[in-house]
Amino acid sequence: KVSKAASLSPASAIDDPVVAAATIITSISTDESLLSPDRERAIRTQLQSIADDHKVEEALIYAKWACNQVPEASVVIDIAAKFLQPRLSDAEKLGFVDMIQVAIPEGIRPAAFSNLMIRLERKLGMPGEL
Repeated sequence: KVSKAASLSPASAIDDPVVAAATIITSISTDESLLSPDRERAIRTQLQSIADDHKVEEALIYAKWACNQVPEASVVIDIAAKFLQPRLSDAEKLGFVDMIQVAIPEGIRPAAFSNLMIRLERKLGMPGEL
């Protein structure tokens, strides 16, 4: 039980919305593959719409490390979305979902993308179909 808790601590330690967003996007993006430079650039571009370059860089460094420690995207979503849910307005939640869809376009999405997005929307407290 202690080792399971320790393995989840990178996601549990998130205390910043930009880091939470970066970690969720990175986790979904790397659900079935490594983070390619192109994918990282796409994530960075989306995050730059909500934070400055320095903050985005810090968030991505943490996200990549956390996703290596907690490789299951569903676990990362459960933990990080719980942190984000009370901190984002409904409009920001919709914007975040849009951000993910742009950062991870069709054609490079993992097979579980739809299920992960449904899980994320539920964990964020979003209403059913968007």
